[in-house]
Amino acid sequence: MKNKKNNEMKIIFIIAVVVLIAAFGALIWMTPEPPVSNQTQHNTIQLFADENYFDPYNLKRIHFADIYVNASGELNLIVLNSVAANITRLQNNLDEIRQMDALNLTVEPELGLLQGVQVAKNDSLYIYAVSEYLRMNGFQNEVK
Repeated sequence: MKNKKNNEMKIIFIIAVVVLIAAFGALIWMTPEPPVSNQTQHNTIQLFADENYFDPYNLKRIHFADIYVNASGELNLIVLNSVAANITRLQNNLDEIRQMDALNLTVEPELGLLQGVQVAKNDSLYIYAVSEYLRMNGFQNEVK
């Protein structure tokens, strides 16, 4: 009688564990992926400006524009915060970039050895060359 009761308890315990594992697996399998926001989109250069350019102690930045680079190297500007001086200067830089067939990019193919390479518009490194060009012209930016 006691063995029969122990066997029933073991069977109930095993069934409960199997049900919990199945429920947990179904929960993980059925959970939808979060939507991709524009902030994490690939091939994007996010541009920043100082919140108060004349205050050296203010380190806050304003995310004022995004530049999307497609596979063929076309640049698309999206203005998020109209900082007139920055936008005009940025448009001038983008016009210069659009007229060039290739941009220079500094790379480090071997440890400690820097060299410049020409990057064509359809190259996967083109976004980094655009970022470097803008950085050299005074724009704070990050490639996403």
